[in-house]
Amino acid sequence: MAKVNVILDANIVFYRIAFRMANSRNNNKISSEREKLEFLREVNEEFRIILEPLLPFSKRIIFTRDFRTNWREAMLPFSFGYKAGRNKDFKFDLAGMIECFNTYFNHLEECGVYNFNVDYMEGDDLLYYLSETFYRNNESSILVSKDSDIPQTIKEKDGIFIVVFNDEKKFFIKNFAFKNEEDSMAAFLSGKETIEEMITKKSIELNPKKVLLVKILSGDDSDNIPSCILYLKKAAKKAKITEEPKLIKKVNFTELRVEQLLLEKPELVELIKNGFDENGKVIIAKAILDFLSNNKLVSETEPPTVEEIIEGINRNILYIHLNMDYYPDLVKEAIGNKVVPILMDKDFYKAHAIGKYSFLEKYKKDTANRVVSYKEF
Repeated sequence: MAKVNVILDANIVFYRIAFRMANSRNNNKISSEREKLEFLREVNEEFRIILEPLLPFSKRIIFTRDFRTNWREAMLPFSFGYKAGRNKDFKFDLAGMIECFNTYFNHLEECGVYNFNVDYMEGDDLLYYLSETFYRNNESSILVSKDSDIPQTIKEKDGIFIVVFNDEKKFFIKNFAFKNEEDSMAAFLSGKETIEEMITKKSIELNPKKVLLVKILSGDDSDNIPSCILYLKKAAKKAKITEEPKLIKKVNFTELRVEQLLLEKPELVELIKNGFDENGKVIIAKAILDFLSNNKLVSETEPPTVEEIIEGINRNILYIHLNMDYYPDLVKEAIGNKVVPILMDKDFYKAHAIGKYSFLEKYKKDTANRVVSYKEF
């Protein structure tokens, strides 16, 4: 098969290393040159572990990162605090980490490795936009991310695909997901299996439309996105999302409850075509109310109306559904200025030259078990 694009969300790796180091030592600063080098080596080692099994199959490696201010946080008219509190328990030196982030991306630039940091865009947006662009140009992509939003991008047609790979060595593909066994990974690393063989060896059902619907209805605690349902005891006043949680009697429509609903009404998933039309939202809202009533989840509380549920769905679509239709003009302009010129460059569609993946060598740790020399690729 033709080699594929490997697109990574670098933010997740940097934050993971920062949390890990914050929990393992007393000094959480990255101010000295030694501390910066230690952090960069840990980050580089994480990238090595993630990328090593994918390098033999990759046409090009692309890194993405969040812009310092994302468009959802800056522009959407909801005041509940998108991603608020994410850094609440973060005890690491954030300024030092960002400096290291910039250092590593400058290193990638010097090595000729493609990396994108685009005004107002999050890493998720870039993974979605780049993979969709490649897909339309008949190129396949592996998206490397643990973010639960990303599986909604999965698709396949006529041998061209978008799949998701997380660093637990699990692939997610259209209708299937599988976890590698140790012997399979050894075969993968030795080049005895193709990526299709690795992906299809063990599988369970995964439906990208269902992933999207579950996220939109249940919200996302890690991003501080509430579920599509929020209502109070009858005696309480109308709640605003910005009020203290202890004052609110929530009926939180969790992922578990959404999964239960979709077991009873699997046809709801098929209401998602290229998006959500108004009739589909009404059908989903009424199905939720029936489910709440049948499962006695509205006792002693004032149930929401269909309109209130739809309002929650509309809010969450903007935060969760990766779709160009929702991007504001300033994001589309940024794509036109910073992404399109690179993708239009004829040199971009050539595979990386031999030695291009040597970017992993500069900050490498001394590990005896390294099985790949990156200069080979």
